[in-house]
Amino acid sequence: MPQKGVAAYISDDSGPSAKPFPGSHVAPEKRVDYLLHKAFNQAWTGPSLASASRRFMKSLVSHIDALEIPSEWTNADDFFKLFGKTVSSSVTQAIFGPSLLQLNPDIIENAWALDEVLPWLFRQVPSFLMPRPYRLRKSLSTQIRRWYAYARQWFTESSIYPDGDGDPFWGSEIVRHLQRELLKNGSRGFIDDGCFAAHDMGLIWGSNSNVVAATMLVASHIFQDLILLRRVRSEIEDNFGGPFSLDDVDHKQLWRLPLLSSVYAEVLRLYVDVLLIFSSPHEDVSLGKWRLPKGARRILDPVWRGAFCVPWSVPG
Repeated sequence: MPQKGVAAYISDDSGPSAKPFPGSHVAPEKRVDYLLHKAFNQAWTGPSLASASRRFMKSLVSHIDALEIPSEWTNADDFFKLFGKTVSSSVTQAIFGPSLLQLNPDIIENAWALDEVLPWLFRQVPSFLMPRPYRLRKSLSTQIRRWYAYARQWFTESSIYPDGDGDPFWGSEIVRHLQRELLKNGSRGFIDDGCFAAHDMGLIWGSNSNVVAATMLVASHIFQDLILLRRVRSEIEDNFGGPFSLDDVDHKQLWRLPLLSSVYAEVLRLYVDVLLIFSSPHEDVSLGKWRLPKGARRILDPVWRGAFCVPWSVPG
């Protein structure tokens, strides 16, 4: 992200809640943390989440059909590439709409290529030593800004789908909301298209990386355990009957399948590792036997708690 965008994020010490932290003097229109938290909370709950889930299911069916998988057994050299691209394309389309993918047919490949080299960016290895991560990041930024220009040219309120959330240009209400309220359609001043392309790049990566990996691991564990495979298939057949299409499946019904849900929850517990960055901008705080100084930032890795066997081995 360009430095002026980074500065806007760092200087916001008002917190994620509607009421700013005491002592904060950030202008309401520059409360980036709150604006983002509010948008994400609205997008990933209630009607917005339900609409996005339906769009995802419809898109997933379309992308699977496009694979033209034959009825006989077929060997795949890299199942993750086949699996990951299909799910990633569907997730991205559900959030950002079909126009992003139509304008940039290789954006999913670029996003996963960036995922592979992100550790080098995190380590701040200079571009003259390792240029590929920087080329990929620049390419993705260019693709996203191309989509911005197209969506601004063609989107109208009548483009919004009957569900009130999706549309073919911006994709979803959360994206439209952030364009209106945070970016101000490119004229906010302290955050411009270059800055916000970095934000949307992160949203593409964040909405895909753990989801696709976790889904892949769920499938892998189920198919490797024949007893579990039979139990999962039996649960699905009991709830949905004989042969059926994903078009006919209500995503809420899938959430209610206890065995399938427990497999997914166990994969999240064992494998998903999301680093949490936190800070106290206005006062020192105590964290058990540690003290977090005012303004300092710390990273918490919760994966050890999920993988710690003792609490999970106690019945109940």
